[in-house]
Amino acid sequence: MSFYEKQTIEPLINSGKTLTLYGRCIGNSGFPTLATQLPIKARETKLLFYDDRLFNVQGHPTWGGMALGFNGYVTMRFVRPKQPDDTSLYLSYKSLSLNEEGQLTDENPSILVNEEWSVDSNGNVVLIKIQPVNQEMAKSVHIDMN
Repeated sequence: MSFYEKQTIEPLINSGKTLTLYGRCIGNSGFPTLATQLPIKARETKLLFYDDRLFNVQGHPTWGGMALGFNGYVTMRFVRPKQPDDTSLYLSYKSLSLNEEGQLTDENPSILVNEEWSVDSNGNVVLIKIQPVNQEMAKSVHIDMN
């Protein structure tokens, strides 16, 4: 799971328009992935933070002794805002947790990051708040490309 700063890109065709985005890599619903080192270039892409927690599968013939990443999923709660710039979407990024035997479980998921979003009077999506909840999320220092 990874989170990137707000970025603006221009299309290849000179239209005079831009696209603003907030990159998120959520994972694949908690299915574990092989862990690798963070690529050096990731820091140049405005990476804010990422989940670098690892776990080892014990007693599994295929994955035994392998270091795997947790991956995750997101839950969304839409609300009707009272005013145009009020929060209209709450996102909670979560991952599976480990049970007493050290195996992944969907019971008591770990909340990693919470976000609040709104839509302004021009129809633009605006990130109001991003809050890392889990202190095990690794923070990245990026190279400012602006």
